[in-house]
Amino acid sequence: MWHALRSPQRSGAAALAGLLLLVGVVITLHVHAYTTFSPIDELHHADYMIKAAHGQLLRRGDVMGPETRREGACRGVDATGVGPFSCDDETWLAGREFNTEEIQPPAYYVITGWTARALRPLLGTASLVTAGRMVGVLWLGAGILAVWAALSILDVPVLGRLAVGALLATTPVVLHASATITDDATAVLAGAAVLLAALAWEARRAPAFVVVLAAAVGVSFRLTNFAGAGVVVLYLVIRALRPRAEPAAAASPPPRALLLMAGAVVATVAVTGVAWVGLNSAMARVGPLANPNTFNQQACCLPFDSILGQVDATVTPAHDPYLVSFLQNNKVRVVVKLTDWLLLGTAVGLAALSARGSRGEALAAAAIVGMLATGPLLTVTNYVFQGAFYGIPPRYGLSMMPALAACVALSLDKDWVRACVVSLASVSVLMTLVLELR
Repeated sequence: MWHALRSPQRSGAAALAGLLLLVGVVITLHVHAYTTFSPIDELHHADYMIKAAHGQLLRRGDVMGPETRREGACRGVDATGVGPFSCDDETWLAGREFNTEEIQPPAYYVITGWTARALRPLLGTASLVTAGRMVGVLWLGAGILAVWAALSILDVPVLGRLAVGALLATTPVVLHASATITDDATAVLAGAAVLLAALAWEARRAPAFVVVLAAAVGVSFRLTNFAGAGVVVLYLVIRALRPRAEPAAAASPPPRALLLMAGAVVATVAVTGVAWVGLNSAMARVGPLANPNTFNQQACCLPFDSILGQVDATVTPAHDPYLVSFLQNNKVRVVVKLTDWLLLGTAVGLAALSARGSRGEALAAAAIVGMLATGPLLTVTNYVFQGAFYGIPPRYGLSMMPALAACVALSLDKDWVRACVVSLASVSVLMTLVLELR
């Protein structure tokens, strides 16, 4: 069966269509089942999105708008003691009016807000929040499509692409980010797009500017998406420094070109991020410490052990601890833990056992270093630009998930790994559908 599915002409289009349909179904069911605001700052993200939908940019010092207040009162927040309240209650947010997400670039919120306005009549809802959540179908669908294309360049057979894509789409942290209003919804697309662009450029199927553009766009969606671009940078450096094992290696760019591309991506990400931080500061209505949340995170210094303590923060991104109420059971936690082990285990195995100089070895090594480095790098960055210190949540590494998914897919030439992955993906899909339909 595995060899029979190697022909994209035979089953690739149908498998991809089925995978995108799965994305649409699981997100729609999640939006229907989960009506409260997520405690992962969704209220703040929703306020940003609502403002953007009406042509406003969020600035430091802005407070929650009236539409957000009403939505929050009606829905409540999925946290102890936070609603729901009477929908006409305008006082429930007293003392928490500041929106804390002004540091995030506006691209996600503008795209989601305007798309939500267009979709609202088609969806038959008056709520921009509900429509905005449904836009997650497009964000995750585009991300899965980019993952599929990247795996195709890596010569992963159709069944492997299908299994890995289904597992990625139903991993709770990815699904929740995609089915609520948060710029984390862009992470899979951002990481997959820059990986796809780099692989296509290396195979001489795309011009160099596409890689730089993908990196810039990814960071303009969310600053922490630099993690996915960082994995690509490490991949290019490793490919440049080690002899390449593939028969087509002669057709790929020389080491100097690979290193120049890695440097261009680093420069692009740095310039994009710093430019937004500077612009955001220039637009601010109040000083950086006016927001009580920002003030509470201020640190007088950043000891080395604080940096070192964040090394395991994003190893791996799939183990983010929050689960929505209908997924809070031991079976789901076991599946999440198995997915966590699978992502980490295949990356380590591929780095250690794959052919010296192969794309698999380089990608796996890059993903491992990226997972270990993202937490400390974010900790230092937060301190330098905001004078703040806080623990880095695993979801800040979500843009590395496509690279980790590719490591899983490149390990499927072994029968026992293939059986484990297909079984785990099948269980994850069925469990998600059953629990969302309850």
